[in-house]
Amino acid sequence: MLSSLDYLFLYTNKLSGSMPSTIKNCTQLVALHLGDNNLSGRIPSEIGSLKNLVDLRLFINNFSATLPQQFDNLTHLKVLSLSVNSLIGYMPQIVCLGGLLRNLSLHTNSFTGIFPKSLKNCTSFYTLLLYGNQIIGNVSADFGIYPNLFYIDASYINLYGKLSSHWGFPNSSMLVDVSQQSFWNNPTSTWRCISTPHT
Repeated sequence: MLSSLDYLFLYTNKLSGSMPSTIKNCTQLVALHLGDNNLSGRIPSEIGSLKNLVDLRLFINNFSATLPQQFDNLTHLKVLSLSVNSLIGYMPQIVCLGGLLRNLSLHTNSFTGIFPKSLKNCTSFYTLLLYGNQIIGNVSADFGIYPNLFYIDASYINLYGKLSSHWGFPNSSMLVDVSQQSFWNNPTSTWRCISTPHT
C-alpha cells in the first residue's frame, strides 16, 4: 500500500517524535505535507528515495541537525518548505538542478555557508524566503534570471553584489525585503517593487 501512495497530507496535527525511516517505502509520493507538527530530530536520509517528490513541506516542526546528503536526489521539486525549524549546515546544494522549483522557503533556521550554485537554474521561482539564517552570497554571481518572481525576503542575511533587473513580472509589482544588505545599486531604480519591512 505504501509503495502506491501518491499524496500524504498530515499537516497541523500533533504528531511528535522523529520521521520514520520507512518513509523510503513510499516511492511514488508526489506530495508530502508534514508541516505544523512537533516532529523532531534529523530528517532521515531515506527521504532521498522519494525521487518523484514535487511538493515537500516540513515547516514549523523541530527538525534539527544538517540535511542528509541524499536530499540532493530530490531534483523534481516545485515546492520546498523547511521554514521554522532548527536546521543547520548548508542549504540543499543541488535543489534547483532540475530547474523546476517555484517556491522555496527556508527561513527561520540556522543555515550557514554559501548559496547553492544551482539557484541559477531556478528560472521558475515565484517565492523565495531565506531570512533568519546565517548564509552569505553574491546576488550578482549566485542568483539567476527570475522573470516570474513575485515575493523575495532575503533580509538580515549576508548578501552583497548588484541587484538584478531581471526579477519579477515586467508589468506588475513585486514584494521585496532585502533589508540590511550591502548592495551596489538601489533596488527601486530597477524593480517595480513594494518594499515590505521585516517582521
